[in-house]
Amino acid sequence: MHFAEIGLNVNIVSLSNLDSRDIDRNHDWVNDTQQRYSFDDIKKAYDFVNEASTDAIDDLGKDDSVNYENLNEKQKTIFNRIESHYSSILMGNSVKLLRIIIMDTAGIGKSYLIRTIRKRLSIMENS
Repeated sequence: MHFAEIGLNVNIVSLSNLDSRDIDRNHDWVNDTQQRYSFDDIKKAYDFVNEASTDAIDDLGKDDSVNYENLNEKQKTIFNRIESHYSSILMGNSVKLLRIIIMDTAGIGKSYLIRTIRKRLSIMENS
């Protein structure tokens, strides 16, 4: 919400123009953060991100509870699209960037789908 308050309604065409916008040049992102949060708060956030990333990497392939056969039809459609895209990448084909947003209400199986995808991609990558 803080970023929305200070930001301009600017259309970002590419990442290369991020440092040329008024909002980027006129705002001290580093010192503003340091003024709003204590060193301990920043360290806790950094440690949390590192721990979560490490846990996610360590858990890859260990989750035997996920199974493609347990996915519903909508989940299988998303799974198959991502698997096909990743397979094309592994074969060296030139592919467009794939962007998928998985949204729905709580308890519908988003996390299960994502864990299933991660497990499958990990298997594909190591084959």
